[in-house]
Formats: sequence, structure tokens, C-alpha cells
Amino acid sequence: MTSQPGGLLRAGTALAVSLIVFGCQRPPAGDLGLPSEPSASHRLPTGARLDPAGRSIAVGNMPLAARVSPDGRYLVLSMSGWREQGLEVVDRARGVVVQRLPQPGAFLGLAWAADGTTLYASGGAADAVYVYRWRSDQGAPATLSDSIVLKADSADTVARRYPAGLGLSSDGRALYVAENLSDAVAVVDLETRRVRQRIAMAGYPYDMAVAPDGRVFVSAWGASSVAVLSPGPEGLRAERTIEVGRHPSGLCLSADGGRLFAASASTDRVAAVDTRSGRVVDWLADPPPAGTLEGSTPNAVALSRDGTRLFVAEADNNSVAVFDLSAAGRYVPGVLSPADLSQSPRAGRAVRDLPTLLRQRGGQRPGPPLVHCGVRHRLRGKDDAGRVSVQATGAGGGRRGGRPCRRLSLG
Repeated sequence: MTSQPGGLLRAGTALAVSLIVFGCQRPPAGDLGLPSEPSASHRLPTGARLDPAGRSIAVGNMPLAARVSPDGRYLVLSMSGWREQGLEVVDRARGVVVQRLPQPGAFLGLAWAADGTTLYASGGAADAVYVYRWRSDQGAPATLSDSIVLKADSADTVARRYPAGLGLSSDGRALYVAENLSDAVAVVDLETRRVRQRIAMAGYPYDMAVAPDGRVFVSAWGASSVAVLSPGPEGLRAERTIEVGRHPSGLCLSADGGRLFAASASTDRVAAVDTRSGRVVDWLADPPPAGTLEGSTPNAVALSRDGTRLFVAEADNNSVAVFDLSAAGRYVPGVLSPADLSQSPRAGRAVRDLPTLLRQRGGQRPGPPLVHCGVRHRLRGKDDAGRVSVQATGAGGGRRGGRPCRRLSLG
């Protein structure tokens, strides 16, 4: 029998195409042991199961910053994802987004003017800061009123400045802008809307905190330090740098400005800095719950209103760790709310409204400065008032290098 090379070739080609098509078809979810619909209670591909605490509010893509409105009614988010960039305004009581404000770019920075009628938002890749008028008595409270261009003039040859953290001077006349890609802090005259000064920084300035005495603290994302800038007649001047661990990210200050907390994302620690001496006086250890040395990636911090608890966003744990701080003399009631915690660990499918999550514990005896509760807790569920209760799962502790006394799952 005579072979037919052409027939065999056609048959082989057909078989190969069939196998390729079959191999490229997406198998049913059940065949892989994966859920057919995403759910926060299902396992991730890594094997971790997400079981989030509290309520979730669906928002846009990758919220990097969150600030509570002055009257406490709204939460403003800065969205910096691939799908949308700009602001979203969340009604906290109803748990819904009531306003969306697209921007050409957005990043970390959000800052309120002292009178609560103006909000400043960093524009990220747009190299601008956006200025919003704020009216809480309106259904859509934010209105874009202006933009501040960070390019100094036509002679400015810097390709990209990328504004990140923002802060306002004590007198409200100047806006401070951490320029993440140009390694500088810009000082903007709010009357002329122009940059009047730039101060060189270490690699990738990121977050910013302004103390009551006017000093400005700026984390160097690409280094291991926080810069301290002091106000003077000619503007800001570099005072010192404080080593706080690799990849310093989120910052927050106590109400009196005496204590600075800086999250070191690469070392799973939070530095507690005495701002008067410029020294790190304690390290808060934040390793993953499994006990490995690194992997929590703390990247944002906030103090409770009474200044006795520190909330730390753990980007790679899908959690918020809660540290109990001493009530004895070192901390004054804080001006930062737990909702100031700016990072959402999973590129922003939901935001947690932290003030509704925690059940305050009373009657704790004050201890020496910087004592940390070393008890781990796990969430058990909500009581009739909708508050999350906790159950101790282990004990430990220690005066230095304290560990979280609670960890709230935010998956």
C-alpha cells in the first residue's frame, strides 16, 4: 500500500491543533480545587485563607490613602490603580461611595486645611497637586477648584516629580510636597500657587508628618532614614536624619509631636522615635503570625484618638496589627484616627472602616513607658452591637521589641 505523505501531514497537523486548543481551554474551577466565584473566605493560591474582620466597603482600584473628613462623616480615598486614578468619597454610616473624582494621576498624599474647607490631593504621574473645595452639607461634598503644577518654570528639566505625601505648614500658608521621583521636598506658597523652595532628600521621599512646632518629618522610601526639616525665616532647612530601618514607609506623630512612629517595611518593625532627641527609643516587632522573621511588610501606621494604641497595616499579611502603648505619661491623646491607616493590602477591592472593628478594653493598669501587650488574639465574631470581640490565643510580651497584642484580618 502506498503511503500518502500529504494525508499524514494533514492528520498530524489536525491532531496537534486539537491538542493545543484543548490545552488552552480554561478547565472548570472545580477541577483545580478553586472557587468558581471569588470570595474573601476562600483560599488564595498561596494556601492562605482570608476571613476578614468587620465590614467591607467596595471601592475602586488600589486605594493608597484614606483621610476622615473633619466632621467624621466621610472617608476620602486616593485611588492609584490600573483601572482608575483619583478620589472616592465614602459615606461612613451608610458604607457606600457617594462621589468619584477622576484625576490624571493620583498617589499617596491627602491633606486637609486647618479650617476643613479645603482638601489637597497628590497627582502622582500628573506632577500636580489637586485642590478641592469641601462642603459636607452637600450630597457631593468635594469640588475641584484648582491644581498646583510642580514644574517650577520652563528651565525645570526634571522629567518627573511624582508628588507623594503632603503636609501643611503650621500657619496654613505653605503646602509641603514629597516629590518621590525627584528626591526633593517642595514648598508651595498657597497664595501664589507656586513652588518657592526645594530641599534635596534621600532616595524616594514618600510619607510626611508635620509636628505642632512646625517641623516636618519625611520618610525616605528608597533608603533607611527619616529626614527632619525645621521651619525658618527663609523656609525649611534640613536639621538631621534619623535611621529607622530599611524601606521606611508610613509615618504618624503623637498629638504633642513628641513621638514619631515609622514603619520599616523591609524589616517588619516600627521605629518609635523621640523627636526631641532624634533617637529611636524602641522597636516594635511585627513579624508574621507564623513566626517567620520577615514577611509582614508594615507600610502604614496610625494612632488611636487617645494615643494608647498603634495600628499597623501589614501589606503581606492582609491584616492590621494593634499595639497597646503605655498610658503612663509618654503619649498625649492623638489627633490621628484609626481610619487614617492608608494602605489596603490587596490592591483595593475593599476598605475597612477600623473604628467599627475594635472593642475597647478598659481597666488596664498603666505601665512604664513603651510597654507592649504581648498577648495574641484572634477574632471570634460580632456582639449584638456589631462590635468585634477577641479571644486570647497565647501570651508573651516584653518591654522592648514588643509584638502586636491583636491582629485583625483584612482579607
